Amino acid sequence: MRSYCNVATREAFQLLWASFFKVVRDVTGKPLQFKAFHPTGTLLSVHLDAELAQAQGLADEIIENHNEPATTQVDNNIGNILSCILRFCDTHEDRLVCHLQTLLL
Repeated sequence: MRSYCNVATREAFQLLWASFFKVVRDVTGKPLQFKAFHPTGTLLSVHLDAELAQAQGLADEIIENHNEPATTQVDNNIGNILSCILRFCDTHEDRLVCHLQTLLL
């Protein structure tokens, strides 16, 4: 799924993720589950473009409404959740790394 949002806040992205999970459940009759958290899960990862608010909104939605990590060894820590499911777009990751390199020099 590709989505666009003209408000780049954590809250806006949580709403977007909530809508996404609801649409999947409505269409398929089943919740979308991450393989990292559920043995029968089918979703391997989410690919984002290195926008922090997108990732925070996703983690907030998982913690508040899906409680997925409670079924595994992963606790409800945003960093732990995202490290299991998040992947960045290569182009944006390269830009982020290059930007960080200039900040560190």
